[in-house]
Amino acid sequence: MAENIDFQEIVDHLEYGVVTLDENLRVLYFNRWMYKVSGKQSDEVINVPLDKIFPQVSDSRFIDACRDAIELKLPTRLSNSFNPSPLPLYQAQEIGDELYRLQQATVIKPGVGVDGTTVCEIYIQDVTPMVSKESLLKHMALDHEKLAKRHEDERDHLSRIINNTADAIITFERGSNIQMCNQTGMQLFGYSQEELSQLNFENLLQSPKNVSPLHTEKLKSLLDNAIGNAVTSRHSIATYAYKKDGAELPIQIRFSKTSMGDQILIVAIVRDISEQTGRDKILKESEARFRNLAKIAPVGIFQTDELGVLLYTNQTWNIITGQPRNVINETPWFQHISDENRNEIEEKWQIESANNEQFVVEYSFDNNASLKWVLCQLMEELDEYGKVLGYVGSITDITDQRKTREKIEHLAFYDPLTSLANRRLFKDRLSRSISALKRGNKRMALLNLDLDEFKRVNDSLGHDAGDQLLTVIAERLTNSVRENDTVARLGGDEFSIILNDIESSSDAGIVAKKIIDAVIQPIVLGQQSVTMTVSIGITIAPNDGCEPEKLVKNADIAMYSVKEMNKNSFNFFNTSMNKKTMDRLSLENDIRCAVENKEFHVVFQPQLDIDSGKIIGAEALARWDHKQRGVVSPCEFIPVAESSNLILPLGELMLFDACKEAGRLIKQLGNPEGFTLAVNLSTKQLMDHKLVATIKKAIEVSGIKASQLELEITESALMQNIGEAVKILNCLKGFGVKIAIDDFGTGYSSLSYLKTLPVDRLKIDQSFIFDLMNNQRDKDLVTAIVVMAHSLKMKVVAEGIETYEQWQFLKTLHCDIGQGYYISRPTDIDEIVKSCDGQFWNSAVKDHPKRNSRLKQVKS
Repeated sequence: MAENIDFQEIVDHLEYGVVTLDENLRVLYFNRWMYKVSGKQSDEVINVPLDKIFPQVSDSRFIDACRDAIELKLPTRLSNSFNPSPLPLYQAQEIGDELYRLQQATVIKPGVGVDGTTVCEIYIQDVTPMVSKESLLKHMALDHEKLAKRHEDERDHLSRIINNTADAIITFERGSNIQMCNQTGMQLFGYSQEELSQLNFENLLQSPKNVSPLHTEKLKSLLDNAIGNAVTSRHSIATYAYKKDGAELPIQIRFSKTSMGDQILIVAIVRDISEQTGRDKILKESEARFRNLAKIAPVGIFQTDELGVLLYTNQTWNIITGQPRNVINETPWFQHISDENRNEIEEKWQIESANNEQFVVEYSFDNNASLKWVLCQLMEELDEYGKVLGYVGSITDITDQRKTREKIEHLAFYDPLTSLANRRLFKDRLSRSISALKRGNKRMALLNLDLDEFKRVNDSLGHDAGDQLLTVIAERLTNSVRENDTVARLGGDEFSIILNDIESSSDAGIVAKKIIDAVIQPIVLGQQSVTMTVSIGITIAPNDGCEPEKLVKNADIAMYSVKEMNKNSFNFFNTSMNKKTMDRLSLENDIRCAVENKEFHVVFQPQLDIDSGKIIGAEALARWDHKQRGVVSPCEFIPVAESSNLILPLGELMLFDACKEAGRLIKQLGNPEGFTLAVNLSTKQLMDHKLVATIKKAIEVSGIKASQLELEITESALMQNIGEAVKILNCLKGFGVKIAIDDFGTGYSSLSYLKTLPVDRLKIDQSFIFDLMNNQRDKDLVTAIVVMAHSLKMKVVAEGIETYEQWQFLKTLHCDIGQGYYISRPTDIDEIVKSCDGQFWNSAVKDHPKRNSRLKQVKS
């Protein structure tokens, strides 16, 4: 029966290209599929060279492969995924008339013509679905190669073609056994031709149990259509078949019919889709994975078409934007953006996407009356030809981050307590105001303000009350000026105000008076009502200069002049202003530079055991030799350093130097037992939160023991905040540092604090020692202090001893330690070592005439 099969008809119904070339590469045969997809007629191809039909192939690998098939009998397989075929083969899409180029897999192999000559057989398969499963089906296309068949015995030749096709070709009569199966089909199912002739085609397609009856019914319907239709059916079905060994085989079948005489045959073209099914499964799993990830993603994910219209949004996107699900296929992705931002962002997106750039932008919008900020990232989706299919993007809710960023930016330029401009912003505003003066004829005023007695309120009522007071003052200052003026808090209770565009200095005076009246109004802090006053210094630009630093200095000078008079007032800067104020500012500036340049140095005044004359300590004292001022007295620079907060860096510098030098002195004296270095602490140092850490570090760096350091604190410093002082001193005492009360008897002299403070020594003020031998009251007071201290297990230090008689009297009182010019002036450690006989001071302490003579030399 196979002998009578019309192979020409079978091959013409194949959905593959079949072409035969002679040894000169002229077309012998085109099957029907080739005519269809190439758009050629028979007279345009038969006996015509292939490169004349398709000029694109003249210099391509395609022609070389055809020559190899004829001359070398070498087969070649080409795929335009990797080896692009130049044949321009096209096929119309089912919907519409647009033509799409086919992706081709081409087999070129040698064959034998009817006359025994070598021919070139070419098989072209449309592999568009396999090359780009993810592309839209409407972009499928078929690339055409030309073939021709030149021999008269088409039956044998077409048989070879059928047997070499990539798909199985099976013919049968409905209800009867299989009549013919090509070689591919026998290899696919594992049966021989004889075995297949004993089988019914429907028996080959026994569906697995998991295939539904509807699927089986569709297969039956396709068979019926194939018999009833006069043309090849366009419908196909993917199903399963069983191989001879029982293995399940996924296949795709397309049916057509042909006739041989009165007999109607069904032609089944069966394709093994195992690989494609695997790819489809991977693709579906990937898509499912993406969908699941998109569902739980913490960011909003969306997809649009090429115009930006939404195609997909995940739930997070809808939650962030507040948009309903039904916006898909209706609105562009940027529709939810606030009106004032939408046009700008849309325009920016279109420009950047046109330049193939990834689009990243931050924008805001209203979601249920709540302002939200998001970070949006958008990028193109392209097909294999680079055409834009659409866009995929994400949005991240950065509202909280934005608020944090704005808060950080606010902290960079504004005072966190009062929300006034800080020093950094003040400097910028001042520079801008000065620059504006140069462009017009206006004036500006700078007001520097300092609250009078703020420290008293802060120390007595606590820091919380102090902060509350500053907040109220800041509000009153803001209400006293215009919106275009600047109120700044520079630190503590220091404020500055920039008044822009004033007509005359009197305008600044009016504002200053308004501020004084506002500040003096009572302020309720908890259960207390306080009244504050303010000192204001005013400078006018450009009258007083146009340099920011100079204007600030001028305003400070004017303010200090107010403080030195009656406070609660204001004053304008003028060049003839109180020289004392200007000198003080100059001294303050010199102190600041001296600290930075380490111009200060430390000297020591020895402390002796009065009974034995043994050196048991030294007091460290700061000294300053200025290049222009010469030797500056501590009585001159210490108060200024105290009032300007420069005492903190100065005190730290002296502490480290004193500990370092004391370590060297102790070593040179042979490590005397009980040796103590006395260092003075100011009020501000005592309240400094870094004090404990600074002292620990100084001890560690110098190598002295904690027990060898004694901190001297005045009664007045202690009473500023006795509760906090007790905590700090107990902490210092805890790791071994000694505590002494300096200038005892000149401050509060309240005995109640002595029982709460961890005091080791009382230091009698030198005012009681100076006239000790001539004033009985001084003798009585010194005697009482010594007796009281000893009863409290404290040692007593007498400072300011200048005579032998004073020394001997204190010795009779059993005063423990002596210090003063009678022993030595403050000096360096080398001089102290020279004056010692071992660990004892020289005999002059016991030699009355010689010592008094030396004392006169020292004082002179």
